[in-house]
Amino acid sequence: EIVPESLLITFVTDLEEMTKHRDWRNRAVAIRGVLSFASFATTSSLQTKLSQICIRAMDDKVHAVRLAAAESICLTGLIHQGATPTGTTRSKSLPDWSEAVVIPQLYDLMQRPVARERQLALYMIQILVSLGIVTKDVTIGVLVPLLLNAAQDVVSNVRLSVAKTLFFFMSGSDQASSDNTQESAPFPNDLLAVLAQHSELHRCVDRLCEDEDLDVNYHARQAKSALESLPTNDTP
Repeated sequence: EIVPESLLITFVTDLEEMTKHRDWRNRAVAIRGVLSFASFATTSSLQTKLSQICIRAMDDKVHAVRLAAAESICLTGLIHQGATPTGTTRSKSLPDWSEAVVIPQLYDLMQRPVARERQLALYMIQILVSLGIVTKDVTIGVLVPLLLNAAQDVVSNVRLSVAKTLFFFMSGSDQASSDNTQESAPFPNDLLAVLAQHSELHRCVDRLCEDEDLDVNYHARQAKSALESLPTNDTP
């Protein structure tokens, strides 16, 4: 190992203390340091300790700190894609970060009673989509259903975030599919085709287009336009 486990634990403990600093800037910097240590984690106990730092920071009173926590916890999902430092040996029993940390936290945030926390989950979805962190199955089986459920939220600001996320989801996917190199696209063409033909997704966007909130209505129409422009299996 490049860094002994005992030394890593010491570093992570110090990092945890920094997240309690009175200055929110120091707390945000500490949160962003989680990813660096996460790439060295070789045990589930250290993985849990690092993820808990981000999870606790999602309750921070400062918006910038909450965003830093959401970004950091999402980016740990890249570790399974080969972001481990050269020479580090990860235990085969170490759970995948996306499955063990990111997705469970998404579900938890979506069920919270505070609207800003549900909105934070939607921001996490944008990160996961933009960086292609999760698989096609997770996108269709987890992210899309979460968006469909959130679209019925009683809080208009959450529905607005859903409409914006849907537009980001569709426009980002559509733009990626038009790139010359398929490797640069977060979504492969077969996934874009599934989204384009997803009947529940179309109904969700149609409902948001009729939302009584004008802002929701506006952004939903943008999402609808982006959704209708996605390629299908029948598209030449």
